[in-house]
Amino acid sequence: MAKLYINLLRLLAIVLAGLALIRPMMDLVALPSVISLAQDDYAAVQYTNQSWDWLELVQLASFLSIVGLLFFERDHNRVIWPIRGAFIAQLLIIILYVVFTLPINITTFHWTFFPDSNWAWLRVQWEYAHALSAIIGGISFVLLLLDLLWAKWRRS
Repeated sequence: MAKLYINLLRLLAIVLAGLALIRPMMDLVALPSVISLAQDDYAAVQYTNQSWDWLELVQLASFLSIVGLLFFERDHNRVIWPIRGAFIAQLLIIILYVVFTLPINITTFHWTFFPDSNWAWLRVQWEYAHALSAIIGGISFVLLLLDLLWAKWRRS
């Protein structure tokens, strides 16, 4: 029965990690288009993207599911490095958010206010932080898939 719960937690972690990739991947794909927009156009893009802000909670849920998976898998004498790698990747995403994205969101009031002096530099930092989050989130997702494959091979 414990294997069933661990497998369900593994599946939940993969699904949440995949859902957590939606927002950063949208920002990564849009990066070439929005990096050179004028201030009013960029404000319009940010305004339309505010409806996706709830996905930040999915990112937190993804991190917590990986923490749970790491906690339950630590007692088993199995290959655990993919889960540790996914944990470190998700932790890096949170650090990126706290160090870069959150201060910019506070400074710009979630892009409703544009400081005259350095708004373009803030945009560059914000966009590249999201792009890096997408890449790191993709690595985390692949590591979780690798853990699932190894779990399947271990049972065979």
